[in-house]
Formats: sequence, structure tokens, C-alpha cells
Amino acid sequence: MNKQSTDFDDFHNMLFSPVEKHKGRVLEVGCGEGYLSNYIFMKGRSIVSLDIDSLRLTKAKQINPHLNLIKGDAQNLPFPDNSFDIIISVENLEHLPNIDQHLFEVKRVLKPNGIYLIKTPNKLWDTPYWVILKGLAYKELKKPGNHISTQTYYGLKRLLEGNDFSVTFLTVNLLHPNRKQNKHYGLLASCFKYINYYLPNCLKFSLFCVAVNQKV
Repeated sequence: MNKQSTDFDDFHNMLFSPVEKHKGRVLEVGCGEGYLSNYIFMKGRSIVSLDIDSLRLTKAKQINPHLNLIKGDAQNLPFPDNSFDIIISVENLEHLPNIDQHLFEVKRVLKPNGIYLIKTPNKLWDTPYWVILKGLAYKELKKPGNHISTQTYYGLKRLLEGNDFSVTFLTVNLLHPNRKQNKHYGLLASCFKYINYYLPNCLKFSLFCVAVNQKV
């Protein structure tokens, strides 16, 4: 096993471990090319993988033909009520124009006491990163497809609790393995990893939480 493969396994294990003890059917919303879905599948779990991007789904099918891949909108989930025990959303929430509608759909297709796992950039860091470091105009950042719905810790907490989820925030210290492909990774990653390690969850670069569906 090469170093990159090990890094991805570590990263995916961090993402899935908070809900691994919960049994049942899993849905990944915004699965992209299916790497996390494949990791979960290889752990023997039943998973459906949904994305709105046909090109990414085509690539996912080429890489992982065994996955149950479905094209669909996270704000209009194409599933009956109470279809899943666990829903996972990694780096997807920030792209959705209507988070309340998405959360309504998540609640609808989740079973009572079902688990919703979210990882999304922290707005406190994400907006300055794109606007200041990357030179992207704020109005461009807020165009459809970009990071139009980034949240702060307290903003995400209010959104979830306002939609009848109980929320537990978790610690995320690992950077995405793809960051290592950046030629500046060595210097930047060392700085970011050090800073991020000592920050409280509300100030970390990414927000990572488990939300429990409180519907009866």
C-alpha cells in the first residue's frame, strides 16, 4: 500500500468512524468520484452514492463500478421517506443554495434518530482563503457552484437545531490528502496543521459534526 493510499484511508476513517457503530443503510450526498463511498462499501456497509454532476458520476462508475450511483439533487432527494439510517455530506453543504430545503429533505429520508454526518469549511477561514489568498472576487465566490453557503460554527449549529437535529461537533485535524499535490504543501501544511491542532472546534478550518434526527 503506497503512502497516498494510506493517507486516504486515514482521512476516510476519520470521516466515517463517528457513525460506524450505527447500523443500517447509508447515503452519501455529493459523492463526487466515489472515494469515500467506496471506502464505506469496502467495510461491508450498504451505501447509495448520490451526486448532481453527471461527469463526476461517470468517472465514479469507471473507478468503482460496484457502487450504487444515482444522479440527484441534494435539495430534492429522490428517495421515499425513512429510507436511510445514516446520511453523509462531506464538502457539499457549502455548495447548496437552499440549506433549509436540503435539511428538510434529509429529515424526510432519514429514519427517526438517524444520523447526519457533515464536514464543511468554516466560513471564518474559507472566505478569506478564497478572496485574499486565491484572489477570487467575493461576488464570484457566491455564484452557483462555488461556496455560496459556508457556515460558521454557531451558524451551522443554529441551522441544525432549528431543523430539529441535536448536534455534536467533533474534532478534525487531518487535511485532505489531495492537498499534498500542491507544490507548497510541505510549508503550508505544516503551518496549517500546527495552527489547526490547537484551535477549538468552533475555530477549526473545517466544521465536523454529527446531527441526530429528532423526528418522532
